[in-house]
Amino acid sequence: MFTIVKIFKIENYFLLFFLIYGSIYAIITPPFYVSDEMGHFNKAASKEIVFFNSDLKISKSARDFSEYEKFNYYIYKKSENYKFKKSEILNTKSFFFWDNEIVDATTQSLKNYPITGYWPQKIGINISKLFTDKILYSFYAGRLFNLFVCSLIIFVCLKKISNSREIVIIVCFLPMTLSIMGSHNQDAIFISYTILLITIISSMIEKYNVYKLLSILMVSTILIITKPPYLPIYFVVYYFIYEYVKKAKFKYFNIFSIIFIFLICIYISNYEIDKISENNKIQQIKFLLTNPLIYIEIIFNDLAIHFPKYVMGVIGHLGHNDILLNKLYYYIYLLFISLIILISFLNNLNIFNLRTFVILFSCISIFLSLQLSQYLYFTAPGKTNFIQGLVGRYLLPIIIIFSLIFPKVNNYKLKNLNKNILLIIPHLNIWAIYKLYIFFY
Repeated sequence: MFTIVKIFKIENYFLLFFLIYGSIYAIITPPFYVSDEMGHFNKAASKEIVFFNSDLKISKSARDFSEYEKFNYYIYKKSENYKFKKSEILNTKSFFFWDNEIVDATTQSLKNYPITGYWPQKIGINISKLFTDKILYSFYAGRLFNLFVCSLIIFVCLKKISNSREIVIIVCFLPMTLSIMGSHNQDAIFISYTILLITIISSMIEKYNVYKLLSILMVSTILIITKPPYLPIYFVVYYFIYEYVKKAKFKYFNIFSIIFIFLICIYISNYEIDKISENNKIQQIKFLLTNPLIYIEIIFNDLAIHFPKYVMGVIGHLGHNDILLNKLYYYIYLLFISLIILISFLNNLNIFNLRTFVILFSCISIFLSLQLSQYLYFTAPGKTNFIQGLVGRYLLPIIIIFSLIFPKVNNYKLKNLNKNILLIIPHLNIWAIYKLYIFFY
């Protein structure tokens, strides 16, 4: 094993198997059998090059392709014995072609998601149009290009990152992450942005310069615009910037910060939501204002019911959150994650400091922010026993932010143990891929 490690640097090993397993997920998963992929595809395939929260237009044939009944996963729900037929999927290349008839895109509840979450898929789709007019091929081109762009971003980050990159690698090789990366879902690039952010922060710890500071502000702003509930990430950003800016006395820092926050507030204030969600939000706000302490009870009730679901969702609750893996599989992943964290802790016992507190506070605040957003928009008014709509994949970036707590592992023995774990982790996906295949076909 150590010979393999010496031949392949861990980032090269990552890139190779990330692309292999990610491509397999992208190819064997039937169209639109990743959560909300129909809406994500409509946004990626839209005629608009740049968009924020506007209505979008799309080729009629592309919209029809996304609404094709054979891709409707509710068919499976109605018939437990239903299986996808590879021939039926491939046959769609014969009757769905790019056309010039323009219609409204079906973006479902994703209208406010900006271009920052869709540019890789959009590039992939548009490149494919140079070679084919078959929408099926363009669909898979968008998936694979999304995977390719995300893998390159993460690969470059792994070459630079100085903090516990082992945790980042494990998160990237979770079946949940790989299935998202091989889809049109914007969560793929969002995870990549998060890794990019902690990489820049980590590098600034070693050597400060103004360009890194501006890059941190820029990337964190993109993160928040892409997913507003991640606004508390600014606690981490401001802590690290404050620590290192005060050394350089960068006098324009506050001006830049105010501009970025102002732009974010303008964007969030212009969020448009449907009338049902708006009415739901108003009723929920009234309920919380009249019962201000009830939200604490709601959070604990939700965790009591959904905590196992969140853990499984982080590791691999695939498809439309309806494909569970074997329990032993989850335990193995939890064991490896626990080992990596323990090794990082043993490497440096002095992690109980202000930095750790700020990072933990930010992670917890993001989680509470996600819970609140789902409670306001998707949970029935007055319900207090649990929160609807929050799924495990939303928490993946939180784990990546959490990895900032741990410094680089320098102890030789612990480092080799880490490397051996990282050699094994990618190949746990073989079982998940097998499970997926027999589920679909």
